[in-house]
Amino acid sequence: MCRRFGSSLPLLIVASCALAPLLVSLCGCGGSNTEGGKPGTGYTEERKITEGLLTALSDPETSVYVFVKGKASQAELETLAKYKYHAEPDDVALDASGKSATITVQTQDSGGNSVGETVQWKAVKQGNEWMLESAPLPAAAK
Repeated sequence: MCRRFGSSLPLLIVASCALAPLLVSLCGCGGSNTEGGKPGTGYTEERKITEGLLTALSDPETSVYVFVKGKASQAELETLAKYKYHAEPDDVALDASGKSATITVQTQDSGGNSVGETVQWKAVKQGNEWMLESAPLPAAAK
């Protein structure tokens, strides 16, 4: 390899070392994510809602903690726990204050098949946590 580049090899190494910081500053190194305005977190409010609430709701052990107190009966929680729910961050519409949201949710059976039409759920932010105010099931799931 040294014969091919000859005496220009040291110059090539020096040039590469000099250009590396410039390239990193222009292109970035991929280690910083400022999505949602929080450097490094990568979690938007919409993502917190879709990943946190929907996952917790599908688990009978945690579903009771997902609703605003008194907004869901034990029977409703048991019915909701029979299904899985899917929504993407783009399916969440935050209100202007950032304290409430409407989520377009697709209900799925245990095999991942869609059950009925999409439904609109309502969530509110209490402190730093998102809680469901309402989570109606599609008619086909009742």
